[in-house]
Amino acid sequence: MSDLLPYLIGGLANGALYGLLALGFVLVYRATSVVNFAIGEFLLVGACLTYTFALFLPLPLAMLAALPVAFLFGLLVERGFVRPLLGRSVVAVIMATIGLAAALD
Repeated sequence: MSDLLPYLIGGLANGALYGLLALGFVLVYRATSVVNFAIGEFLLVGACLTYTFALFLPLPLAMLAALPVAFLFGLLVERGFVRPLLGRSVVAVIMATIGLAAALD
């Protein structure tokens, strides 16, 4: 019985993470009508930017500095990569975002 609580807490934490991941996919799909499989890589870009800025700035300032840079990166990818694919087949867009995820990884 004493082993149940850690498993329960771990399961709830994993379930919450999966729920947030699914929510991210739904929000991106509803906003852009594109199934984007590169969502995790955009989070990775933000984390790497924060880490890089944290080498020179305190962590709260590094987080604030990474936000506009990550936003500009996402905007450039959307305008130059995703938007030209709108109106094409869903499979083409999915394959392109998987390729983008592989390139960013």
